[in-house]
Amino acid sequence: MKNKIKILKWIKLHTLFFFAFASNLYLALCAFAAMTITQPANTKKNAKPLKPTPADYGTKYENIFFPARHDKLRIAGWYLPNPTSQSAILLVHGRFENRASAMSCTFPKLAAALHKAGFAVLMIDLRGHGKSQEVRCDFGEKSKNDVLGAVDWLMAQGFAPGNIGALGISLGGSAVNYAAAEETAIGALIGDSTYADMKPVAEIIWRNEYGMPGFFLPGVFLMHRLMMGFDIRDSVPINAVRKMEPRPVLIIHCKTDKFVPFNQAKAMVEAIPGAESWFIDGGCEHAQVNASIPEAYETRVMAFFKKHLP
Repeated sequence: MKNKIKILKWIKLHTLFFFAFASNLYLALCAFAAMTITQPANTKKNAKPLKPTPADYGTKYENIFFPARHDKLRIAGWYLPNPTSQSAILLVHGRFENRASAMSCTFPKLAAALHKAGFAVLMIDLRGHGKSQEVRCDFGEKSKNDVLGAVDWLMAQGFAPGNIGALGISLGGSAVNYAAAEETAIGALIGDSTYADMKPVAEIIWRNEYGMPGFFLPGVFLMHRLMMGFDIRDSVPINAVRKMEPRPVLIIHCKTDKFVPFNQAKAMVEAIPGAESWFIDGGCEHAQVNASIPEAYETRVMAFFKKHLP
């Protein structure tokens, strides 16, 4: 009998030890994963070069820095001045990119084309990217302050509220959506490859990009909330973009996007009465429409902003 009790105690003790070890290992792996998906994209190890520049396409630009609204982080950008223009276009890149590398390094060419079409252009690096302040990356909730800071900077240059257009790619589109919900000075908005709800996208990225089983995700969400102060599952830009009405919105999306499913783009369009859409049947990857069909992309973007901005 005594031996049986000892055996049961041994089993209980080692079972508790096993579950404690497994729980700690699970949380450690989840913490590591949360750190990985939010790591700054502008560390020495991760930074992408700021090439090409608008000058490579015959357009002069200025290096600028300005504070993000609310939290005052230092944000970097290129400004393409156009003294004859009443309107300015803000270009915002996606996750782990910068103002030069976005859309397979075609962002500067797009900026130069918009400038030649008569607009002033501001290209920024979101926090944790490019030459902006090195902090952990988010999914738009904090990066919106960088967009708002850019709007403040443009208005300080003399651009009137409503005369500022914004084009955001993926994460940049999310940041622009959140910013436009708060700031009516953004008069027209283009969202390219932008998610409506981050949770299902996070599940896809977790599976396709990291190849990890889904049971880790709740722990990753928990660790992300502890590190960043908000839950990834609360990142729902579609709720913000609904506040854009009656301002003009164009949603661009590739139907074969493997990271942000096409149904998210359709949901965005359905959420905004009067929203325009341009859906590409295929032949392009996530955030690569401009890289795939640059002439058509430039034509569509310029036509939208010329129609809706003075």
